Amino acid sequence: DKTDETEEENEEENVISFDAPNLDNSPETTSRTVNKNVLQIVLWVFRYQQRFRHSKTSIDSLIKYLRYLLTNIDKDKYYSFPTSIEVANNMISITNNATKFAACEFCCKLYNIKDVSTKKAGQ
Repeated sequence: DKTDETEEENEEENVISFDAPNLDNSPETTSRTVNKNVLQIVLWVFRYQQRFRHSKTSIDSLIKYLRYLLTNIDKDKYYSFPTSIEVANNMISITNNATKFAACEFCCKLYNIKDVSTKKAGQ
């Protein structure tokens, strides 16, 4: 019984959260020439991604569509709207701190990719 409790405690300690990181409400921008309206829209897009857990690809498509839409409405006002998710990330200084994992083919357990050997058994 004691070993079962110890194993459960060790497993709980090794649990990694896959929740999206919280975004700061007042991010530092790399450029002071960014239109506040543009910045508010970009922040909303990232909060939307965080809340509904959308993929990077879907958010990139959303940003491109919003740019197309906004520049058709008022090109002068929205000229600084980002052209892609990478530009939007740079605009509000978001870095990618993603951890990569490898899944075991047999048990589907996740392992930190840095801890996994690329050698096959018997090598």
